[in-house]
Order: sequence, then C-alpha cells, then structure tokens
Amino acid sequence: MTPVTQLQIPSLRSVNINRAIGVILLLSGIVFAFLFWLVYIKKAAGVHSQFIKNLPAVNAGFNLLSTVFLVGGLMAILRKKYTLHMRLMFSALVSSTLFFICYVIYHNAHGETLFPHIGTIRVVYLMILFCRCRVDMPCISASRESRFRSGCMCRLLVWWCLCF
Repeated sequence: MTPVTQLQIPSLRSVNINRAIGVILLLSGIVFAFLFWLVYIKKAAGVHSQFIKNLPAVNAGFNLLSTVFLVGGLMAILRKKYTLHMRLMFSALVSSTLFFICYVIYHNAHGETLFPHIGTIRVVYLMILFCRCRVDMPCISASRESRFRSGCMCRLLVWWCLCF
C-alpha cells in the first residue's frame, strides 16, 4: 500500500485555501457566463449533422462513465487503495471534461433546447437541471482540516448529482 504522503503533490499542499477558493469561484463564474451566452444569447450555428444528433447520447455515456469512476473511487478510498483512487478520480475528471466539450459543441450547433412536456415531469426535470447548476463551494475543505472526510463526501454527492 502506498503511503498517502507519497501521492500528494507538494506544490499543491502549500496553496492557500482562500486563494484556491477564489480561483475556483472565478473560473466557475467564467464558465457559467460562457454557457449562459452559448445557450441563451448566441444564435445556433444551424448544423444538423448525424454527429451533432448523436451528441446527447455521447454525453449520457460520459456521465455514466463519470458515475462509474466516482463509485469506483469511493470503493478504492474505503479500501485504502489510494493510488487506484487517484487514477479513478482523474478518469472521472477526464470523462467530465469530454462531456463538457461535447456539450459545448452540441449547444453551439443546436442552440437552446426547451423541455417539451408540462406537468410533474417538467418540475422533476427543472429540479434536476437546478442541481446541475449548483456550485459545491460550501463543500470545499482543505485536506489539512479535520473536515476532510465530510468535505469529500459532500463533493462526491454534488458530483453524482451533476452526473445524473
């Protein structure tokens, strides 16, 4: 078993938590503004290829992969397999990044997508959509603090919400 200290990146251990939170908030704001512009303000490119039509299914696949990697990462950390946990978390990050890229391509070509149904199903859909727009800033904790485990669990729950 690899000791935890060997898996840490020393330069990241010295980062000020307030500065890290500031950078995360700034980047989150920039991404949110970009997505708002892309989906609601920018006109759709009007591309209707088979590739574009398949992107929602590809996105669902990337979300599924992220979920599998997150569950695997949780199981690895519970079994104290830190190297495997780190690999699975980076894999989840990669699949989420690929999801984001495909999402941007789809909405650049397709534009705004309105939910066509009314009633209870619309409320459920909007609640899920709201969950995807949340920011997990209250969950951020430094690994040096005693709240590390609860912070990790909170982030895991938020990421799972984003995957579904």
